[in-house]
Amino acid sequence: MSAPVTEYFCLHPVQQDTAENRRPSVYTVNCVHVCLILLAVRLPLSMVECSQSLGICALPGCKYKDIRRSLDRDVEELQNQGVHEVFVFCTRGELHKYRVPSLLEVYGQRGFTVHHWPFADGDAPELEQCCHILEELQVSLQSNRRTVIHCYGGLGRSGLIAACLLLQLSLTMTANKAIEILREQRGGGAIQTVKGALESHRWRPPSVPAGGAGVPSMAVSMLEMLSQSNFQST
Repeated sequence: MSAPVTEYFCLHPVQQDTAENRRPSVYTVNCVHVCLILLAVRLPLSMVECSQSLGICALPGCKYKDIRRSLDRDVEELQNQGVHEVFVFCTRGELHKYRVPSLLEVYGQRGFTVHHWPFADGDAPELEQCCHILEELQVSLQSNRRTVIHCYGGLGRSGLIAACLLLQLSLTMTANKAIEILREQRGGGAIQTVKGALESHRWRPPSVPAGGAGVPSMAVSMLEMLSQSNFQST
């Protein structure tokens, strides 16, 4: 039986928040609706037997080139949606570049629990860092804490971590399927920016059995598979 589909308004990361730029955006994958927009819309995880959902968004308050977002309004929107935990993958340098240097502090002042796990745009986290991110995500979700992840555009780094989470939460999810789900929802740009570390295969599984010592075996499998793929820079 199909899950109910909810309509949301979608903003492209490089569009200004104006009425003419809003359009209805509904996606359905395997009887579960998946809606990823600029500001956090819930990504149901019932497809991987998790009762919670994950929010994915682009950088709140970003002011860069033709992007002119309001940090106060964006953070208020996250509060209105009941978000408790925010995972940020942007570096401090990026936060300055995109004119939100105090974002992490603002999150703290507004009562969010902040998880800052920075890694470079177009790159990928070290395996140990990826494991820590997934572990903290699972703790947040299992504690029924509304959780949002974001990088700059909500495509490359956020897409990769979301795909890893799908793999980690399901024994039957495949790497290709996880990537397909994210790309169907975010377009061909999702995950494509993750290239440098993958192409050079910097990610090497620790010398322990898959799934042992806290190593997410499905995530390792995806990373190994990604390292053999050709990704485009965006």
